Amino acid sequence: MSGPAKVSLSLTSVAADEEAPAAAGYRRATLIALLFGIASTSFPSTVLVASLDRIRDDLHSNFSTISWVQVAPSLAFALGVPIFGKLGDLTGGRRIYIAGVAMATVFSLLTALAWNAPSLIALRTLGQLAGAVSGPAGFTVLAATLAGAARAKAIGLYNAVAGISPVIGITVGGPLIDHLGWRMLFLLQAIPAAAATVLAIRYVPQAEPRKGVTFDFLGSATLGAAAIAALFAINRVRVWGVLHPVVVLCAVASPVFLMAFFVVESRVPHPLLPLRYVRRRAFSASLGVSLLVQAALLGSSTITPLMLQRLFGFTVTAAAYVIVIRPISWATGSWLAGRYRSRFTVHTLQTGASTGLATSLVLMVVVGLRHWFPLILPTLFLTGISGGVSNTVVVTSVADAVDTFDVGVASGLSSMVSTMGAATGITILSSIIADARGRSTFEAAYLVAAMIAAASIPIALLLRRPRIDR
Repeated sequence: MSGPAKVSLSLTSVAADEEAPAAAGYRRATLIALLFGIASTSFPSTVLVASLDRIRDDLHSNFSTISWVQVAPSLAFALGVPIFGKLGDLTGGRRIYIAGVAMATVFSLLTALAWNAPSLIALRTLGQLAGAVSGPAGFTVLAATLAGAARAKAIGLYNAVAGISPVIGITVGGPLIDHLGWRMLFLLQAIPAAAATVLAIRYVPQAEPRKGVTFDFLGSATLGAAAIAALFAINRVRVWGVLHPVVVLCAVASPVFLMAFFVVESRVPHPLLPLRYVRRRAFSASLGVSLLVQAALLGSSTITPLMLQRLFGFTVTAAAYVIVIRPISWATGSWLAGRYRSRFTVHTLQTGASTGLATSLVLMVVVGLRHWFPLILPTLFLTGISGGVSNTVVVTSVADAVDTFDVGVASGLSSMVSTMGAATGITILSSIIADARGRSTFEAAYLVAAMIAAASIPIALLLRRPRIDR
């Protein structure tokens, strides 16, 4: 194959002929291109949080303003992933993906030049929107290129890179930020983004675009409004209080918009998300599991560094290096689940992951906090590996539960639900600990997280192996 012009013509043979060396080599090159893309979008996430105080001082801002460096991009990402996922489904994925990683490169460089807090927030948000463009489009390409066990392995590796990339951001970006400033983080982010753009132009194939299907603007608008209202209410309830008029308005508006979305989807000829998928147990159960697991996982991940600092006297840097074990084990779990998924039933893997997550959070209380600090390390490892297994199982199950030409929007919706779960868990557990420094308060928070994780176990039992391998 000599270039992108020949890719769409040979895509069917690439997917079908698993043994052809040329086809296998091209699939590996495609996967590498996609891995560079996911690395570029997830690279700065963890170290950026640790750098907020430094950014605030450098830009002469305040904490309530600079916190929107996290909040606004999260809202934009949640809104964008299902919408751009659908666009990827309709166009075949290649153009949307290349546009996304190219924009990520540009906005990474521009973010490094931000002159004040509002410009930083705006540019960072646009950069995350670029990630929302490229992520689901990447899944569209994977779904069109691979099937069955090969698809599961690729998704596992894809998620593993997403998990390990922030670790690299800490270990490489942290020291550079300490010596050269926070702007280096975004200059570094541009490197894998630029590599992803070049590789995508050469190796990412063009799937067959859907003809005669129009984009569902009204469905996109109502779903986006429901997601933004819910996430804004969840995020602001800690700052403004549960009875603040804006929080109440958003909390009421979100389910109204969601009901409007379902009404729209039942009436338009080409819906954003065909409602028949919602009635499929594997699809709905996967989203339910994702919501609860991400709430427990990300909520506990947020309070763990605070626990290390307040109870054990760790510095911020020391706490960051301790909790790095969780994303490393998360990446390991993602890879293992993708590699060995065909050997186990889906509900067995997810039930084990949910049980492992709940158990690790209980162990944090009865062993780690009450006895000896080193025992915290294996509990963090179990938490991470359980979360990684769950993520790969959920993403793969969602992709297998829908038709191939709807994988992009389905994976985008899965990402949106994960974001909402994470925001909910962070809000609940952060509200429990607040400014407390007592051991009992952290114990209560971890037990709440364990109960959230345990609530996903009966839902996991509803999962079954996909009906067919596509």
